[in-house]
Amino acid sequence: MLLELITFALLGIEAIGLEIENPFGYDYNDIPLNKIYQRLRDDIEELIND
Repeated sequence: MLLELITFALLGIEAIGLEIENPFGYDYNDIPLNKIYQRLRDDIEELIND
């Protein structure tokens, strides 16, 4: 029972590591770079136009 629990925990840690290994892309858990870029661009344009 203990060995199964440890194995399950290690496999879970491995799965988490695979998810966060490459945070840039178009998967569900990736960082939304397009939204961040668009917001930054909108803010800079607003500062320039003021």
